[in-house]
Amino acid sequence: MLTIRETAKRLNVSERTVRNLINAGRLSHHRIGVGRGVIRISEDALHDHLSACKVDLPHRRNSHRRGHRPVRHLKL
Repeated sequence: MLTIRETAKRLNVSERTVRNLINAGRLSHHRIGVGRGVIRISEDALHDHLSACKVDLPHRRNSHRRGHRPVRHLKL
């Protein structure tokens, strides 16, 4: 189980970003202890979050075959 700090380091983001992901319900976590407890993130929850964030881009060579015109630079 990872702390917020460890999770932030793994994702290369701030601890505030990790807390925002948790508060938005986008990153599963566990609260352990009494009262508010401490927040811990499992390796599986981190992996699931990264999988959900993955963006698949089309290959540049094939993009014009799908109805996209190639980008051309403007001449001013």
